[in-house]
Amino acid sequence: LNAHLLEDIGYGKNGRKADVETIGDFLCRIPEYLEVLESYKPQDNRVILATLAIGPEKME
Repeated sequence: LNAHLLEDIGYGKNGRKADVETIGDFLCRIPEYLEVLESYKPQDNRVILATLAIGPEKME
Protein backbone atom coordinates (compact mmCIF):
# COMPACT_ATOMS: atom_id res chain seq x y z
CA LEU A 1 0.00 0.00 0.00
CA ASN A 2 2.75 2.48 0.88
CA ALA A 3 4.51 1.90 -2.44
CA HIS A 4 1.30 2.61 -4.34
CA LEU A 5 0.78 5.86 -2.44
CA LEU A 6 4.38 6.98 -2.90
CA GLU A 7 4.18 6.31 -6.62
CA ASP A 8 0.84 8.15 -6.89
CA ILE A 9 2.31 11.31 -5.35
CA GLY A 10 5.49 11.07 -7.41
CA TYR A 11 7.96 10.19 -4.66
CA GLY A 12 9.05 6.84 -6.06
CA LYS A 13 8.11 3.71 -7.95
CA ASN A 14 6.08 0.68 -6.99
CA GLY A 15 7.91 -2.36 -8.28
CA ARG A 16 6.76 -5.88 -7.50
CA LYS A 17 10.08 -7.39 -8.56
CA ALA A 18 13.64 -6.18 -8.15
CA ASP A 19 14.55 -6.99 -11.74
CA VAL A 20 16.87 -5.07 -14.05
CA GLU A 21 14.04 -3.27 -15.83
CA THR A 22 12.32 -2.08 -12.64
CA ILE A 23 15.54 -0.93 -10.98
CA GLY A 24 16.74 0.75 -14.17
CA ASP A 25 13.46 2.62 -14.54
CA PHE A 26 13.64 3.74 -10.91
CA LEU A 27 17.22 4.97 -11.29
CA CYS A 28 16.40 6.89 -14.48
CA ARG A 29 13.55 8.67 -12.69
CA ILE A 30 15.54 9.79 -9.63
CA PRO A 31 15.76 13.39 -10.92
CA GLU A 32 11.94 13.47 -11.18
CA TYR A 33 11.55 12.11 -7.65
CA LEU A 34 14.03 14.63 -6.27
CA GLU A 35 12.17 17.49 -7.92
CA VAL A 36 8.85 16.41 -6.40
CA LEU A 37 10.47 15.85 -2.99
CA GLU A 38 11.68 19.47 -2.90
CA SER A 39 8.15 20.49 -1.93
CA TYR A 40 7.94 17.91 0.88
CA LYS A 41 7.72 19.49 4.33
CA PRO A 42 8.93 17.04 7.01
CA GLN A 43 6.86 16.86 10.17
CA ASP A 44 7.42 15.19 13.47
CA ASN A 45 4.91 13.02 15.31
CA ARG A 46 3.59 15.63 17.74
CA VAL A 47 0.06 15.67 16.32
CA ILE A 48 -0.36 11.89 16.36
CA LEU A 49 1.19 11.58 19.81
CA ALA A 50 -1.10 14.30 21.17
CA THR A 51 -4.10 12.54 19.64
CA LEU A 52 -3.10 9.28 21.27
CA ALA A 53 -2.52 10.99 24.61
CA ILE A 54 -5.93 12.67 24.81
CA GLY A 55 -7.90 10.24 22.67
CA PRO A 56 -9.65 10.95 19.38
CA GLU A 57 -13.00 11.48 21.07
CA LYS A 58 -11.65 14.69 22.65
CA MET A 59 -10.26 16.10 19.39
CA GLU A 60 -12.09 19.12 18.01
